[in-house]
Amino acid sequence: MAESTPAKHPNVITECIIHRLIKNQHERGAEQDTRDDLLNVNESVQRLVDHLYSQYAGNSAKGFGCFEANEDEYPVQRYLRQHLDDNEYDFITLSKKMMDRLVIKAGEELLATGGYVFFAKINVAETHYLLVAIVTEVVGTAITENLSVVDSVYLDLSHLRVAGRINLNGWKASEERYISFLKGKSDIADYFKTFIGCNDVLKPAAETRVFNILCQPIHRSI
Repeated sequence: MAESTPAKHPNVITECIIHRLIKNQHERGAEQDTRDDLLNVNESVQRLVDHLYSQYAGNSAKGFGCFEANEDEYPVQRYLRQHLDDNEYDFITLSKKMMDRLVIKAGEELLATGGYVFFAKINVAETHYLLVAIVTEVVGTAITENLSVVDSVYLDLSHLRVAGRINLNGWKASEERYISFLKGKSDIADYFKTFIGCNDVLKPAAETRVFNILCQPIHRSI
């Protein structure tokens, strides 16, 4: 009997790494604890990425936009170019430079909290993405081998609140909207949007103008 071909994951992980954002809610300032090498893409990492991507894709409360033009004020686009086009940064360096930026913006937001910051380059159906997600810890309960009840700390993957995704194909093709982010609580969404450097203001205004133009014949006929 011929061997069966293993099922392919829909999310092909190119590179991924995780760092830690240290931030107390209702306090200014933040710190970071960074990893120096890429994660090995084993079954655990693949399962984590698949779950994060599924949670993100299934959340309808998203904002959309493109990079801000001012790369001195919003440098993530420059970091990406230096990584993807100029080969100046490897993925580890890219993630650390983005962490430096995230620490600054999170430190300015009182409601922001810390967590594990996951960076992953993913290929989904020939479209390349950079996914950035902040995952927090929760305390649960576990049973030991001698049937004792103890606290168990684990990642809260069921409540993804802070995450963003950059469509790298769309960015290179200069599409109008290639960045998305979870909206959630407005203050949290704003600091994360500013960290990425996403401009989501002009596009909705343009869409509103188009809607108004389309509605004009209806208004005149009433």
